[in-house]
Amino acid sequence: MAEAIVSTILELLTSLAIEKASEAWSLVKGVEEEVERLKSNFEALRYELEDAEERQYVEKRVKHWLDRFKEVSYDMEDVLEDWKFAFHKLQTTGDAGVFESASTSTSSPKCWKLKVPRFFLCFSSDNSHVVSRYGIASRIKEINEQVDQIVKDREKFGLVRRELWQPPKRQDTTSFADVSKLHGRDRVKKDIIEALLDEVGTSEEVISCNKIPTIAIVGVGGLGKTALAQMVYNDPRIQTHFQHKIWIAFSGSNKDEKKFEDIGREIAKKCKDKGEEYFDCLAALSFFQNFNRSHRGRIVSCQMHDVIHDFLLFLTKSEFVEKEVKSTEDLRLDFYSKKARHIRLVIAEGIDFPISISGIERLRSLGMVMNRECNITSEALRNLFRVSRRLRLLQFGFEFGFILRRGYVTEEIPDEIGKLFHLRYLGLQKILIKKLPESICQLCNLETLDLRWCYSLETLPDGIGKLINLRYLYTRGCNSLSFYPKGIGRLTSLVGLTDITVRVDRNDTQEFSIGDFENLKLLHGHLYVELVGVGAIDKKEVERAKLHDKEHLKGLHIKNRDVDHTEKRYILQALTPLFNLEVVFGDIREEKEKKIQIALMVQKAALQCIAAADR
Repeated sequence: MAEAIVSTILELLTSLAIEKASEAWSLVKGVEEEVERLKSNFEALRYELEDAEERQYVEKRVKHWLDRFKEVSYDMEDVLEDWKFAFHKLQTTGDAGVFESASTSTSSPKCWKLKVPRFFLCFSSDNSHVVSRYGIASRIKEINEQVDQIVKDREKFGLVRRELWQPPKRQDTTSFADVSKLHGRDRVKKDIIEALLDEVGTSEEVISCNKIPTIAIVGVGGLGKTALAQMVYNDPRIQTHFQHKIWIAFSGSNKDEKKFEDIGREIAKKCKDKGEEYFDCLAALSFFQNFNRSHRGRIVSCQMHDVIHDFLLFLTKSEFVEKEVKSTEDLRLDFYSKKARHIRLVIAEGIDFPISISGIERLRSLGMVMNRECNITSEALRNLFRVSRRLRLLQFGFEFGFILRRGYVTEEIPDEIGKLFHLRYLGLQKILIKKLPESICQLCNLETLDLRWCYSLETLPDGIGKLINLRYLYTRGCNSLSFYPKGIGRLTSLVGLTDITVRVDRNDTQEFSIGDFENLKLLHGHLYVELVGVGAIDKKEVERAKLHDKEHLKGLHIKNRDVDHTEKRYILQALTPLFNLEVVFGDIREEKEKKIQIALMVQKAALQCIAAADR
């Protein structure tokens, strides 16, 4: 885990170095030398982290050293992301949105007063003092001093330096083999050929390879893997048996990318199949539980088995904490002494969300599982958002939904959520809100927004198109949404979109129209749409959608319930020629869920009968 943190920090440093030629570096005076020193320190340490992580479970001193390093690494990642975020805001919104000039004189050096975040350097017109309390340069210097000490302390433990593996450069090969230089591979060659020809081998090393599309020859460099493959390829039996053959050499250079694109896709498919095979194997060994399946019978989600979960919690107990909130005595929680970075709260039925959580300011992820009759006040959420500025993941998991209130019921999420600009994942499933605050569109790093089963949600933010890094937007069950904002068409990174309401009669200025799919080229899977204006379909607008170019889309499911047979035929005639996709009427997910519900009801009734008989 420590190596992953270091890699992230080095990537951030590289990214900021690329922006050095622009204004990024000018925002923080005197930071160049500190950044170079920091980069050197982290690169020096990363080679010994693997040895430290293995030894931490038996050597307490090593564990303490590694914990110190992780703490500093987390702090450094925060500082660099704050810097990058501020620079991004300066680029996108200009001075007024993020920085204010503290000098009106054209002859004075430029001074920037940062509104958010608060720890950038800000110089007055005479550069005489620092207005902000924590400047980026001074913060990096402070962290560097800590890292310097950590680097020195590592010498006490004799950590073994392990080089990071790098793939060797190699020359392209051909199918030609000089058999005069090959010895001792006849039996292995015979086994491979028999497997390829689906013959019965006599060697004990022959493994049944019937119907296996790929055979891998594995081993360290220099053992003769390529030479063996050349011998097999040129064998007369192979040349006679296979009508089409090709030898492809891959050196790893950019020039080979186009040549391997189609082959890569086929290999990816085979790897996916192999991955599913491994998953099934782990499932058979009870690594997972509580499987949920799609309407096609495929596993779409599951949970880690309780035993595996508890074991991992034991290994990572200093960073991952799970807490059950069972009584009103737990409404004020203290995690400060635990130094936790990831917390999962399980709140019992009838217990409110904690009023305050100490130590939450350092959290990276916060997941909450809440049962029925669990209330959370807007003030509690406001306090949470104000303090937990480092969150990357925020997940509300509600079994029966919850109510926001200020003494009475209210249906809002506080604007302060827009301050969580580090957030990558936001899950707000099953909450009884009517709208999301416009401030949520300030979360420029957000990649997943999960709003499933928010039955009361009536509108999405107008500025949703600002979430340029959003990859997944889940809105299934948001049945009160009257329309979807046009800005969704600007989310060019979007991969997953479960449900959407689409105008097909015109290119509307506010509502999402079918032509707005034009730039959503990365969409995957099945798309479930509610069509508006089916009586006057604009075929030019349909053509603009270019859904036939969305190579990863599998099908289009039209959820409209009030269309008769004639209207269905009209819709199919208008859409099918331009989409080149399977177009289906109805939400087949609902049919699958009804069957599951019926099965659960039958099971419950059977258990009740058994219990009654036992009494």
